Amino acid sequence: MPAKARNTPIKMTEAIKVTEFVVFCIEMYAQAHQLSGVKVAVVFENAGLLHYLSSCYQELHANGKEWLLNTIDEFLKNRGVTIE
Repeated sequence: MPAKARNTPIKMTEAIKVTEFVVFCIEMYAQAHQLSGVKVAVVFENAGLLHYLSSCYQELHANGKEWLLNTIDEFLKNRGVTIE
């Protein structure tokens, strides 16, 4: 007999919130620029943007999509990174 599913809520730790935010940024950027999420994630990692998004979560997460897209574009531009 299968075990009963538990309806206990998952505690949203800071690490989970940061991870969700980073994934959100990757997918948002990919959609806005018509790129694959995998390609964007690789570029973000190589440019140091994943670290930036994670370490600056508190300052970044409350901003809107357009502001985040502009911030990401500026970060990549300052690093000389282009995505094709």
